[in-house]
Amino acid sequence: MTMQEVPENFLLSLAETQRFGLNGLEAAFLPVVPAGRRPGGSFEDACAIPCSTDGCLSPPELERCGRADTPSLVAKVPCLDGSSWCFSKNQRLPPQEVLKFYQMAHATTRIMKKHGIWHSATGGTLLGAVRNQGIIPHDDDVDFSIFRNPGESIMDTAGFKADVAANGMYLHRVHQDFWKLKAKENPDRAVDIFGLVVLDSDTGVSEVKYDDNMWPRQSLPIKVMYGGGLRMWKFGEIEVPGPQEDVAIAHFNQAYGPDWKKTISCEGTNHVCVGVQDAEWDLHGRAMPTGPIEEPQWC
Repeated sequence: MTMQEVPENFLLSLAETQRFGLNGLEAAFLPVVPAGRRPGGSFEDACAIPCSTDGCLSPPELERCGRADTPSLVAKVPCLDGSSWCFSKNQRLPPQEVLKFYQMAHATTRIMKKHGIWHSATGGTLLGAVRNQGIIPHDDDVDFSIFRNPGESIMDTAGFKADVAANGMYLHRVHQDFWKLKAKENPDRAVDIFGLVVLDSDTGVSEVKYDDNMWPRQSLPIKVMYGGGLRMWKFGEIEVPGPQEDVAIAHFNQAYGPDWKKTISCEGTNHVCVGVQDAEWDLHGRAMPTGPIEEPQWC
């Protein structure tokens, strides 16, 4: 079993074959030990395959195997801080991964629109749309926000899940207000979906924000909920929805500080975030390629 098949691809295939519901097959409740052996070694040379997939646990008593990445996926040059996360001096991800993220972002926006789910680019994706017109070169994921109510219940419908599946993804719930649309072929590649609610601020003004004071500087004015509150932003060869320009700029000033146009900030991120060597491109360019993009498939 390969690293990418442990554990979620295996569970997904099993569920589809046996017609099981996926709710009982959450990887978080089924820890899996990925085991292998070194090339040319015997079965006594067992080692633990590195794995970052949810629920995938490497046994501490086994030495970790060396990574068996496809050559085209291996980092080629150091990042701005000297770490080895970057594919090139211009971007974090290899080209084939970048294109798949653009494709997943396009499918996600079309599926959300079809099913009547209010959604907006958020986090680095919103910043990338406004400032870079695409994926920020040092970024490695795509983020959208929805309203918990009614977005959560709509995403749980058979029709929504069928359209997601038709486009090579499946829905995985991480916690109450956090979901991932994961690629079947590689569950580590995912579109992050965050649930918003309407809450009163300290001044008594209703705002759109995340519950339990998560990411407190990521709030938006309530007008984004209504007609004209969002617009489409160019994102490579596709478009993603986001707040109007004045709201977006005020949001960035609040979340990242007034220098967001001139400096790379990783503040508030929950994953590895380092700039690429070409700092100017990191600020004003975008991860490439941006196409070609295929239209979504429908059930």
